[in-house]
Amino acid sequence: MAAFRDLLNRAKQGDESAVLEFFSRYRPMIEKASILYGHKDEDLYQSLILAFITAIQKFPM
Repeated sequence: MAAFRDLLNRAKQGDESAVLEFFSRYRPMIEKASILYGHKDEDLYQSLILAFITAIQKFPM
């Protein structure tokens, strides 16, 4: 859990490598959630990425 908190803290401070690490961990889930009717919806995918980045910033410490 300490590694998660450290990574989250760095991401919240704007550390690009920490944000990319978070994204690489959760990318499969984001991609799966962006599939509609058997095809990847690029607009939804981009919206989910923005929501993910916003969630990192708003996640309570």
